[in-house]
Amino acid sequence: MQRFSSLAKSAQNVLINLGRMLSLAWETDKFLTIGYFGTAGIGAFFPIITSYIYKLLVDYLIKSQNITTTIPLILIALLGSRYILNIAWDFVMWGLKNTYFDFLFRYKIQNALNYRFFEKVSNLDIAHLENPKTEDLIAKASDTFTWRPPDFLRQSSYLFNNFVSYVSSFLILIPYGWWIPITVSFLSLPRLYLRTKFGKLEWSIYGSGAPEVRKLWYLRWLLSTKMAIVESRIFQSGKELLGRFKKTQDYLYNLNKGPVEKFLNVAIFPQLFEVSVVFIFAYLKLPVVLSGKMSVGDFTFFCKYLGQDFGCCRGYDFESW
Repeated sequence: MQRFSSLAKSAQNVLINLGRMLSLAWETDKFLTIGYFGTAGIGAFFPIITSYIYKLLVDYLIKSQNITTTIPLILIALLGSRYILNIAWDFVMWGLKNTYFDFLFRYKIQNALNYRFFEKVSNLDIAHLENPKTEDLIAKASDTFTWRPPDFLRQSSYLFNNFVSYVSSFLILIPYGWWIPITVSFLSLPRLYLRTKFGKLEWSIYGSGAPEVRKLWYLRWLLSTKMAIVESRIFQSGKELLGRFKKTQDYLYNLNKGPVEKFLNVAIFPQLFEVSVVFIFAYLKLPVVLSGKMSVGDFTFFCKYLGQDFGCCRGYDFESW
């Protein structure tokens, strides 16, 4: 129950942070926000259309074997449209989403965050500015706010792309048996749980919540601020500070090493489980294909999106958000 509560709280934090970032993005530039996430959603449909055309191509090829000496126009059209769609997919995902919109969107978000950060810092009371905790917080924020929030939005766009792919794959698999997409979705939960449980591994020790991190940031401040460097030269404390800095780094490294090793011990099991399930479902369809009740193209299409349903649940770490 405690684990479920922790996962629910993590999901709630994700939604809250996502809402804040999307609000900032929408306020900053509506066109870029729609374009960035819109191309992510549109990009999810290209593999489906391409796979379906490939299915039709395989079926028409099999039907036309030893029947005609000329190449049917439909085969030329299907073959050509498949490669045209690949060009369109590459343009939408690489040209528009990952280059044009990603660059301009990230640039706009970073500008907005920089302005808000310096606006907030410049209006702080002098008492806050002289508070070591506030100084640590400012130093930590200044090192992360220009890349972490934009990266959060980038991950959100990938998640949106995967969500669209998952829903599409779910609907595609229903005609092959309504229980198949439901079973596959249910069996994806171990991977989701594992990725959520170990999501914090995505962040470095500098972004973790360990109490020693504050000491690390304070030592960084002492070793990088002009006034503190001058004082350390006067009191000959530079070597001692560097020693403490190295000791704290080593402690945090060893602290984070344990979870990484635990993750490695169980990382292979969800994949083995998923591959076994995909193999069983594909195996159960083989007699239907051999009897002629299912075409070879349908079978390849089925196998493609049977694995796709699992694939949509890989690689996203909600805990780290």
